[in-house]
Amino acid sequence: MEQATSSGHFTCQCQQHYQKFLTECQIHQVSLPN
Repeated sequence: MEQATSSGHFTCQCQQHYQKFLTECQIHQVSLPN
């Protein structure tokens, strides 16, 4: 069952990317003139 391993690895990577996305999103919100 490779699916389980891949899924777990994907979740781990996804969390990292999500954190990075949140940080970049905040930066963009700050730099964007509203």
